[in-house]
Amino acid sequence: MAAVSTFTWLDHRDDDQQRIRDALAAFDQPGIVDPLGLGVVRDAFSDTLFPGLSTVQTRARYFLLVPWVYRELDRRKVAARDGAQQARTWELQLIEALLDGSDDKEGIIGRNSRAATKQLPSFIYWGGIARFGIRRFDGSRQEYAASLESRRRSGTADERVLWPGLPELPDGLFESTSLALSADEAEFLRDRIVTTTRGRFLELLVRDGDPEQRADAPWEHPVAASAPAEIREQLHHARLFATCVWGAELLYNRELSRALVADGQAPLQHDYDVLLDKWIDTLDAMAAELHSWELDRLWDLVLRKNPRATGSRTFVDWWLAQAIDDPRGCLASDEVRRRVRRREEMVKGPRAKLASRSARERSPAAQGGSLMRFRWNQATRIVGDIHEGLRVDA
Repeated sequence: MAAVSTFTWLDHRDDDQQRIRDALAAFDQPGIVDPLGLGVVRDAFSDTLFPGLSTVQTRARYFLLVPWVYRELDRRKVAARDGAQQARTWELQLIEALLDGSDDKEGIIGRNSRAATKQLPSFIYWGGIARFGIRRFDGSRQEYAASLESRRRSGTADERVLWPGLPELPDGLFESTSLALSADEAEFLRDRIVTTTRGRFLELLVRDGDPEQRADAPWEHPVAASAPAEIREQLHHARLFATCVWGAELLYNRELSRALVADGQAPLQHDYDVLLDKWIDTLDAMAAELHSWELDRLWDLVLRKNPRATGSRTFVDWWLAQAIDDPRGCLASDEVRRRVRRREEMVKGPRAKLASRSARERSPAAQGGSLMRFRWNQATRIVGDIHEGLRVDA
């Protein structure tokens, strides 16, 4: 049997899984690397607003496709020694089935790498499947496969307990299918998310949102205006934080671009002076809000979700003070630039690009630089899938 490369230890703690998967995905996705160590705050807001989702998820139906694969191991009485490999085989078959049955191939995981795919959907969705109460097995994928026979002997393989209410596996699923949800599938996912994410922004979007509603950021969505006070407060702090630290990332990339030019390389693609002028204008327009911003409350929200974010507090508080007090002046400050450079060295060590020409030569690319939206793209795609499914045969 061919060895399958896995990350067994990633499957145990649902509250850590998404951060780790997002970090691993960052190595393959330009623009989301975190040179200034701001990701712990970003992820705390993301986990608060959109629990169960991660940046590497693509479409809602995977919250069903993965459970169907693992439930089928029990239904077909697969031996424990073959469980992990059989699950992988079926997941690879699903790639081909989705490519065969889909007009719209957006979001098909493994559509390019196919049989060589390393991050299979089960790796990406396992934690979210538990977070939404779709699986009740408390353990990793590998533990699920390894316990197939022992659970049958002990009488704990009842799928009504392990996968409560999971819709039936459609005929021909492993031959041809798509990522579109049927009405029954969409209702199941809607009910699971609404039940397990009470009081979160994700619940409101699934329950009260409309497939015709569009927004560039979570705080701009129509549902946000009528949200309960607690959610409006979370969105308020997320918006102010994202807007302020956007300047730090733009400044970092401007300095990186200048360093590349000094090395004799091409500058980065964007004109960061223009983007920084836009940032200054944005902060000027928000001056009243920023000067009345309760930063202690920001940290109450962040540290409640992720106590480890305290390690970034000193730098974040310092940057926010500079940005709010004098955004234009901070960009012209030699001390600010030195502090940003030191921060990257602290976070990245020998991989710090501002300090190391060899690091720049290895990866002469921008690092971050987009306004944080806290998994908004993933949330809108997945919520949109559910809303579209609910309209089927309506």
